[in-house]
Amino acid sequence: MQIKAFNLLHESWIKVMDIDGQQKTVSLLEVFRKAHKIQALSGEMVAQDIAITRFLLAVLYAVFVRRRVDGSIDSLVDQAAQIKENALNRWESMWKEKAFPISVIEQYLCQYEDRFWLFHPEHPFYQVPFTDVVKGTDHVNIYPTDKSLGALVGDVLESGNKIRLFSGRKASGISYGEAARWLLFLNAFDAAPAGTSKTKDGKSIKGYGVAWLGTLGLIWANGNTLFETLMLNMVMSSSYIHWTSCQPVWEQKPDTTAADLEEIKPAFPQDLCSLYTMQFRKVRLHRSADDSQVISYSLWSGQALDGKNAFLEPMSVWKKGKEGYYPKLHQPSRQMWRDFSSIFASVENIDEHPSGIINWIYELKRSKRLSIPVVKLSIVGLSLTNNTAVEEIFTDSLRVNSGLLEAYGAVWYSKIKDSIGYVNKLVLELIVLMRKLAIACGDDTSKNTNKINDAVEQTFFRMDEPFRRWIDTIDPDNDDPDDMCKIWKDQARQIIISLAAEMVNMAGTRAYVGREVIIDKKAEHEMNARIAQLISEGREIRPAKANGEKTTRWYTSSDAHREFLWKVINIKNG
Repeated sequence: MQIKAFNLLHESWIKVMDIDGQQKTVSLLEVFRKAHKIQALSGEMVAQDIAITRFLLAVLYAVFVRRRVDGSIDSLVDQAAQIKENALNRWESMWKEKAFPISVIEQYLCQYEDRFWLFHPEHPFYQVPFTDVVKGTDHVNIYPTDKSLGALVGDVLESGNKIRLFSGRKASGISYGEAARWLLFLNAFDAAPAGTSKTKDGKSIKGYGVAWLGTLGLIWANGNTLFETLMLNMVMSSSYIHWTSCQPVWEQKPDTTAADLEEIKPAFPQDLCSLYTMQFRKVRLHRSADDSQVISYSLWSGQALDGKNAFLEPMSVWKKGKEGYYPKLHQPSRQMWRDFSSIFASVENIDEHPSGIINWIYELKRSKRLSIPVVKLSIVGLSLTNNTAVEEIFTDSLRVNSGLLEAYGAVWYSKIKDSIGYVNKLVLELIVLMRKLAIACGDDTSKNTNKINDAVEQTFFRMDEPFRRWIDTIDPDNDDPDDMCKIWKDQARQIIISLAAEMVNMAGTRAYVGREVIIDKKAEHEMNARIAQLISEGREIRPAKANGEKTTRWYTSSDAHREFLWKVINIKNG
């Protein structure tokens, strides 16, 4: 029988950066005790930090949905009529204290101290207790998939023999503290299991797909301290949060049966405590012979949720599909601000659905409970191959004046959205020019989708810093939306015109002389439309089929440049 070891309440395992910029490792109790003196979580990667952030939020929900800040019992579960106002008041009272009431949190956590042992014979933290073959409900043996440490450690991350991410270090064993951090990461972001479910004399459980956070357009708010970050993301009330229950996994019955392993598509949780601590991967860590390190793990099973209209989840951007709304996945090559319309979606527009985090901050601003001048929003996402291998984990952030989230921010939202649409049209004209120059040179790469993708990325890279500087200067209280957006449009247009001049110069004499070619007008029109969708929505482009009317045209760089300038000058707003 496995002995108990490494209790997360008392052992140091959460990496943080203090307000002096020093990195430290603290326990679960200590992270709440010092949250106002901690700048931020500082683990091995941002994706790991947000997985731990959600775990910490679940603790806060479990405590303060049931109790006031002074520790007195006053459960929001029983307050259907006044839940919104009471939830906001409870949040505000803690925000004003500028620190967590640690005695209330400690009293709660210590009640469940036995559930926070990383190693435990009956209920190891965020794991299942199985050590041997399990007989399924169909009387077929269930076997786990044995995993190397590289499949757990996110900055080594390997799938089979393929190194998926950074290979700067080789992990043959890691400390218990690091294993706890990666355990939360694995539960949140693991790729779908590959291979067949059949084994020689039994089965392994598959079919539960990518872990929940890997399926989201994940977004959250950052404060100046960990206390502020947790508070800004502690959504206490919304149209989808009713607090009919509040039960994190450590308050639930541990998984101990075959039926627990076989339930891979459970009903959607009813509260954020359950959602934020749901066991999307059912694993068991393995220790070295001397019980000093974690060296591997067994993957027994997992769980999957349907993201359709899953608005209880506040940390996602959404997009409208044929049958409802679905999480809008971020794209690794796409700057966060380019999806401004999705991130700051208008509640008045039936084709859009705002993020729960954005709505929450809007509510705090509207009700005068939050007065910080700037909000920093962050995203993280996965780039997957066939959903079974993580190729890349990427992140981005954006600072905006918090006034953009107040009621009058709706005017700014519309103006900024139009300004980004205007930029998309500028970029389209630049790519059209690039393709014409390629034709004039006799270069067949005008239809090369990889080169088009690269050109779009490079163009927005040149736009990126200027846009961030511009949006960071917006003061909704004092600035005029039309005036500020004109400043950005003029700057963006000048950037595009400068890039066009560089392209024409690089095309050289061959493009200046030009050549006569036969083109398919329909195919050219379709190709430009697909490029426009790539720019505005990130859709993958394919060469258009040449099955339309043919025409002969002479292409030169001077003609192409002149047409470009005329179109750019006459582009209407987004």
